[in-house]
Amino acid sequence: MWKMPARLWRRRGDGLDAAGADERQEIANGPLEQMVRLAAEVDEAEGEMLSIDCVGAAKPLFWPEIRDLRHATTFPVEI
Repeated sequence: MWKMPARLWRRRGDGLDAAGADERQEIANGPLEQMVRLAAEVDEAEGEMLSIDCVGAAKPLFWPEIRDLRHATTFPVEI
């Protein structure tokens, strides 16, 4: 699971532009583990603007899920 391809996004403003299109900026892409690590480095206010899209997932992960993943017992630990 931790090696699945993922993209880290930051929403701009309320998330939609005047035409109703998604206003997101891609910050990075790579394995889910790396995207969760990058997201976990920001403060709470910035974290609320982040989401992660995973290949094959039905919906994106938002800040509460990202925090939970970072603290999961199965999260890879660097030795």
